[in-house]
Amino acid sequence: MKIRRPFGRAILLAVLFLFILLALAEFAARTDFVRDALPAPSIASGHNKLDLKLFLLDNLIAETGRVDCIFLGGSDMNAAINPELFSRVLEKRTGQKLICFSFGLDGFIPPAAALMARILVDKYHPRLLVWGFSPTSFGDEFKRKPTTIITQNPWCRYRLGEFNLEGWVTEHSYAYRYFLRFLIWLERPDYSDELSKREGRLSRYGYLTPERVRKAMPYKRNREKEKRFREILSGFDIAAEAAAALEQVLQLRSQTKIIMVDIPVHSKLLNLHERGVEVRHKTASYIEKRTGQAGVLYLPINDPGFIPRKGFKDINHMNTFGAGIFSRWLARKIARAIRMGEISIPPFSSPASTPEK
Repeated sequence: MKIRRPFGRAILLAVLFLFILLALAEFAARTDFVRDALPAPSIASGHNKLDLKLFLLDNLIAETGRVDCIFLGGSDMNAAINPELFSRVLEKRTGQKLICFSFGLDGFIPPAAALMARILVDKYHPRLLVWGFSPTSFGDEFKRKPTTIITQNPWCRYRLGEFNLEGWVTEHSYAYRYFLRFLIWLERPDYSDELSKREGRLSRYGYLTPERVRKAMPYKRNREKEKRFREILSGFDIAAEAAAALEQVLQLRSQTKIIMVDIPVHSKLLNLHERGVEVRHKTASYIEKRTGQAGVLYLPINDPGFIPRKGFKDINHMNTFGAGIFSRWLARKIARAIRMGEISIPPFSSPASTPEK
């Protein structure tokens, strides 16, 4: 006589088998072998650096146990700071060894940067958050796409306090992130290749690899970019969105030490319009007033010419030569502020969300 097994038991076995497969996939996704063999996983942000920077930062924390300092800003900040050089100079002058990471992202001027600052401080608990911006950052000619990316991406929304299932799964499952990366490769192979190339250019600290650091790109004129900046400077005013973003970042000072810093630009940028120099002074005065009221250190650029012209690759981005000069300058300025008692960097506290391998 044939014995029929209960249908419910078969369902339970199937669910158990699926659970085991998912657990094995998650275990494999967190191993060094998979991380080294596969391209960086994705949160499906649509930004060509955000996914990669998050992956590199997670890896750095998994290796070192912490991140002490995060440099935040747009592409100008991304090009301006060599985290390893900054750390060496600061340690030499203060005796404090900080593990630093560059989180500069293309297009992340104040509104987007403020949202990302909240995510980074809440998730990684850096001891120091350095936000850099150029003279035009607080104007009203915004690239709003980066802000839209953060407000619409499930993982970003989850990290900002809005619970959603996809965001929760993305936060807790590296296997799912690799699945999202697989979909990019499947649906957008050209974009997938671009992501892989960018990954090969960056060190574990979010800056350029040592080989690329030695190759400083020379200045290259871009007439279209000059035209766009001329229009931005002509209509400059401190936008309400930018002012609100500044306030959001200043509110994080109870959770981490915040430093604001100007990013030098090529002298040609300020000369594109008669109000160029006024733009810098107006922005600097506004930032200085608000940071002073909040008790946050602000480091303005009093002498924009201290970065020579050969230190730029275009009108608003330094090359690696310029970044070397600026990174040393910034480290010396912060070291002096520490010695003078203007700031103190709080001790490291291990975040509960530190990623594990």
